[in-house]
Amino acid sequence: MRNNNQFEKFYDRSDERKKIPDQINSHRGQRQIIMLVGTTGVGKTGLAEKLLRDELVDYKSVTVPMGKSSVNTIENLSYFDALYRQLNDLAKERRDFHIKTAGQRGRRNFLNWLRFAWGAIKGHFNISSETHIYEPIEEPGVSNKKQYILSVLKKGPFIVNVQNVQNIDTQSAELFQSISKNIPDLIWLLEYTTPEEEYDDQFYIFCNEWRCVADPSVYVIKKLDFDLAFNLAPQEMQNPQQRKRIEAQYEKAHGNLLTIMVVPKNLDNDGDYIQTKLASLSKDEKYIVYILYLNEIPMSESTLNSILTKADQSSGKISFSISKAAALLDKLESERIIKKRGDAYSIKHDTLIAALSHMSVEPTRFLAFRALESHYQEISEQGTGNQEDYINHLFTLYAEFHDERLIDLLPKLWDLILAAKYPKDIIQKIEEYKHHILKSSGTDPHILYPVARFLTELCIRLQYPKEAQENLDLIRAIKPSQYLTGLQGAIYALRSTQENWDKLNALIAKTEKGSRLRLSLCLCRLRIMMRSCDSNKPKTYAEELLACPDYQSYPEYGFLLHNYAEFSKTPAEALDIYRQALNIFKKYKMVNMQAEVNISMSMGYSYAGQLKNARKAIQKAKELSPKQIPETVLLNNSAVIEILDRNVSPSVLSKLADAALMNINPYELLIIKSNWLIGLILSNCMDQAADLVAEIENSDYEIYQYEDFLHIIYQNLYFYYTKVQFTRDYTG
Repeated sequence: MRNNNQFEKFYDRSDERKKIPDQINSHRGQRQIIMLVGTTGVGKTGLAEKLLRDELVDYKSVTVPMGKSSVNTIENLSYFDALYRQLNDLAKERRDFHIKTAGQRGRRNFLNWLRFAWGAIKGHFNISSETHIYEPIEEPGVSNKKQYILSVLKKGPFIVNVQNVQNIDTQSAELFQSISKNIPDLIWLLEYTTPEEEYDDQFYIFCNEWRCVADPSVYVIKKLDFDLAFNLAPQEMQNPQQRKRIEAQYEKAHGNLLTIMVVPKNLDNDGDYIQTKLASLSKDEKYIVYILYLNEIPMSESTLNSILTKADQSSGKISFSISKAAALLDKLESERIIKKRGDAYSIKHDTLIAALSHMSVEPTRFLAFRALESHYQEISEQGTGNQEDYINHLFTLYAEFHDERLIDLLPKLWDLILAAKYPKDIIQKIEEYKHHILKSSGTDPHILYPVARFLTELCIRLQYPKEAQENLDLIRAIKPSQYLTGLQGAIYALRSTQENWDKLNALIAKTEKGSRLRLSLCLCRLRIMMRSCDSNKPKTYAEELLACPDYQSYPEYGFLLHNYAEFSKTPAEALDIYRQALNIFKKYKMVNMQAEVNISMSMGYSYAGQLKNARKAIQKAKELSPKQIPETVLLNNSAVIEILDRNVSPSVLSKLADAALMNINPYELLIIKSNWLIGLILSNCMDQAADLVAEIENSDYEIYQYEDFLHIIYQNLYFYYTKVQFTRDYTG
C-alpha cells in the first residue's frame, strides 16, 4: 500500500505561504479567522495542508474534512460532530500534545455527572420537544461534546482548519462561534468554495455572521499557472502532444487541478476528463468507489475490508479476497480516485463526488447500495455502537434510492429529528422522498399514507402549520378518519389567529358532545386560550371540561389535568393535580406522558423548596423515558435547581448559556434567558446581564398573555434594574 502520510507534491503559492503565516504570527495570542477562498479544485486544501505541515508547524492544528456536496444525513451538526471526532482522534495520535480523549475525560467527569440535578420547564402546551439524553461515556450530548472541544482547544494555540465551510449547518456555525468566544487565541483556517471565480452574496453573508468572532482575513486562491499545474499530470501524459488538449480542459474547468491529476490514458475525445476517467474504471473498481461515495463520510479500513471481503452468494453481492481488495484499493489510490488519511478511506475530491452524483444508476451502484445497507442493518440489529449513526446511514441510503424500507425507519427517525435545532432541512429530504413516491407510484396508500402522516404529526410537533396542513390534506384525501380531524384541530391551535379560532370552533361544533374527539379538540381550544388570553378565561374553560363526567373516562383527561396544573396558586396545589394526571397515564400505560408529568413535578418540588424530591422526580422521568428529556431542559433546569440550592458557579452559568444556544423555541428560550439573567446578576456579571436584558426586551415576549410567564419576565427585568440602580447609588 502507499505511504499513508504521503502528500501531493506541492507547487508554487509562495506569496500565500509568506503572507498567511506572517498574518497569523503577527497577531499571535488573538482570535483570528483566515479564509482561503476560490473555486473547486483550485488548491485550497493543498495549500492548507502545506501551511499546517511546514510554515505553521509551531501551532497545534486539527483539520475538519468536509465534502463540497450538501450533507445528506438526518443530523444537522455534521461539522460540529466532525470536529469532535477529529479532536478525539488527535488525542490518540499525537501523544506529544498531552490532550485527553473524550473517553478519558468522560471517565474523569462521570461522578460529577451523577451529581447533576435535572428539572424541566413546565410545558406551556402539550407539544414539547423530544430529544435524547446521553450518558457521557457512551455518546455525549451537544453540551458535553462542546465542553470536550473547549478543553482540548484551550491547550493551544490551536489552528482549526475547516474544509468547504460554505456548507456549514447553522447550529455548527453557532457552536463554533460560541466556542471561539471562550478561547482568546483560537485561529480558524476556513476553506470557502465559491461557485464562480467571483464572490457571491452568500460569501458576504457568511463573513458578516463570523464577525462576532473576529474580522476575517480573506485570501483569494487563484488558479495555478498551467506550466506548474501540468506537473501534476500522470508522468506518461506529460508530453508536448498532449499538453494543448490538457490545457484546454484545465481552462474549461476554471483551474480545477483534479482535471489534470486524473487525465485518462485515452485522449481520443475531448469529453470531460473526470467523467471519462470514472467511466473507464472496471466493475470491481466502480464497486469500491460507489461504496465510499454512498457512505458519504470516511470509512475505516477495517470496515471497508469487511464489506469487500464478505461473501454472500445468495444476494449476488460482489466480494473479493483480502489480497485483491488491497490491490484494488492501492490502484484507486495511486490513480487519485480515492484517498486514505489515517485509518480511513474516502473519495479523493469533491469534483469526483459531484461527477458520481450525476452518473446514472447502474447495477454495480445498486449492489454497492445493498452491501452498505446490509452492513448497517446487521450491526444495528446487533445493538452495538452508536445506533443513531446507523439509522443516519440507512436513512441516507433509502432516501438516495427511494427505497420503500424508509417507511419502516420512520418511527426511529422521530426522536432524532426532534433533537435537531434546525430540522427543516431534514423534513425537506423526507418531502423529496414523498414527491418521488407521488411521481412514481401515484397515491399508493401503502406507501404514501404512512410518509404523509408521519410528516403531518412531525410538523405539528415542531409547530410548522403550513407543512402540516399540506400533508394532512394529502392523507385526508386518501383515508379520512376522526383521528385526522383531531390533527386538523391541532394545526389550528398552532396559530392564535381569529381565522383559526373560528375554524376550530366550527370543527368542535360538528363533533358529538362528550366524545373523545371533542375533548381532543377542546384541548386545542384551551391551548389557544392559554397563549392569547389572561389566565382567568382558560382556567374557567378548563374547569368546565373537568366537570364533564364523560371526559373522565378518556386518557386525554390526563392532558387536561396536566394543563390545569398551570393555573395553580401554590406548588402544593400543582403537585396534587400532577399526581392525578400521573395516575391516569399509569392506567393507560402512557409511559412517555408519565415521564413528562414527573418532569413537571420536579419543578413543582423545586419551587416548594423540596430539592431532594425534585431530583428524584427527574430521575424517575429519565428511567421511564429518557428520550423524552430534551438536553436543553436538562441544562436549563439542572442550573435552576443549583441556583435554588444557592450554587451559582461558572459551570451553572455555562449550562444556561448552552441551553440558550441550543434552543430555538421562542417561548422556552425566553424562560431560559430569564433564568440565565438571574444567574448572571447573582454572579455580578453585569455586562453580560445587560446584553441579555437587551435581547429579552427586543423580543416579542408580550405576545404571550399568560400572566405567570409575563410575571417571570417582568420580575427578572425588575431585579436587574434594581441591582443596576443600587450599584449606581452605592458607587455614585
